[in-house]
Amino acid sequence: MSSPAPSVRRPVWLAVALALLASLSVAAPPAGPQDAQARTSAVVFKVGKHPRPCRVLHRLRVVRRSRRGRTAPLAVRRARLRHVRRAKAACRRARRSIRRRPLRLMLGVEGIQAAAGELRPPAPGPERFRWGIVANTYGRGSGAPSEQDRAKTTGVGWLREEFDSPPGADTDYVIAEAARRGLRVLPLLQTGNTLPDDVDAYAAMVAAHAGRYGPGGSFWSEHPDLDASLAPEYFEIYNEPYGDWYGPVQPGRYAQVLKAAVTRGRQANGAAKFLMAVDHTPGGERHTWIGDLYAAEPNLNDYFDAVAVHPYAIGRAPDQPDDPWGFQRFAEARRVLESHGAGSKPFWITEIGWTTCPGGDAEGCVTEAEQAAYMERAAQMVRTRYRFVEAMFFYHFRLDERNPSESEHFYGIVHNDLSPKPAYHALRRITGAG
Repeated sequence: MSSPAPSVRRPVWLAVALALLASLSVAAPPAGPQDAQARTSAVVFKVGKHPRPCRVLHRLRVVRRSRRGRTAPLAVRRARLRHVRRAKAACRRARRSIRRRPLRLMLGVEGIQAAAGELRPPAPGPERFRWGIVANTYGRGSGAPSEQDRAKTTGVGWLREEFDSPPGADTDYVIAEAARRGLRVLPLLQTGNTLPDDVDAYAAMVAAHAGRYGPGGSFWSEHPDLDASLAPEYFEIYNEPYGDWYGPVQPGRYAQVLKAAVTRGRQANGAAKFLMAVDHTPGGERHTWIGDLYAAEPNLNDYFDAVAVHPYAIGRAPDQPDDPWGFQRFAEARRVLESHGAGSKPFWITEIGWTTCPGGDAEGCVTEAEQAAYMERAAQMVRTRYRFVEAMFFYHFRLDERNPSESEHFYGIVHNDLSPKPAYHALRRITGAG
């Protein structure tokens, strides 16, 4: 096999000259949406366009020529001369500024690099994916700061907290302590596991939380020492209302609750956004959940900004093939939403995890090693295959593990005594913390 020819590196002056010539000879801008990136890097310096101060000077000179032969008082002539001198100075400054303008602004970074034969892929942008964990520090009272400190060691930037009452000193405490640690909060707002009897009262509670804790809310003006950029932007409207494990499934009722809560929430804070709870399975009530919501409220798309899903794959790997009840079923939920014109709505996985009952042999349980491996595989799938997912919250940081026969008590990534499971280290790898 012959070795490739060595790349020839042109002198910088030649690279700049070629780039300038190429930019001036472009006949038309790139066409088509696929060339949007090319359009953004087009030449921004327009040759032959005089800066504004020089155009002012030109107009003054025209006026002076038109008044030749006329007499004017000495004071007026001196004032006109001062105007011209000032305009000349401003014009010189403007032209010097243009001459000193960085070439990468005039030609575009890609133009210079391409002409020099050193085109490189753009540097990766800032990490925008939201990694979070369900820690329920709100339920730990004065122990919330310590639990937040422990959760932060995983490298997550978000905590999902369940608030079941209007804002008060206890919710202020959780939001403030999270902000002091550089953590954002995703508030889950509900008054219990079942949908509220008083829809207006619940909508008022949502509005109170959005108005106080959302971007620009009263909480942040009262606490100028805290970083207001950490204000919750999204609020989750109820937890798993599509499941019959809390009582009868009522899609029409949920659509009513969602519409009222989001309407009041946006009135209280126009910057607040809201998550609608969704699931889709091959059978059962969750199979028709999305369609039933739209049947109850045809304008449903107006009342949510993103979708909250909990794609638990009980005891099974996230990439298990032919598993319509498994982790990847949220992709089918998105296809159903697309059919209703909501395909652009982003998805948030606000709960996902695997439980490790003692021995890992109970129904639905996995070993601690499998828990860690499944978390990493699910995270990789979301980042590479399902780019419409914008957030992923793992369930749970720590649970009490009081009943070995109850699988719900062993979802934690650390044991109740704070000794880490392999899943703790897996989450640190996922977030890049270790």
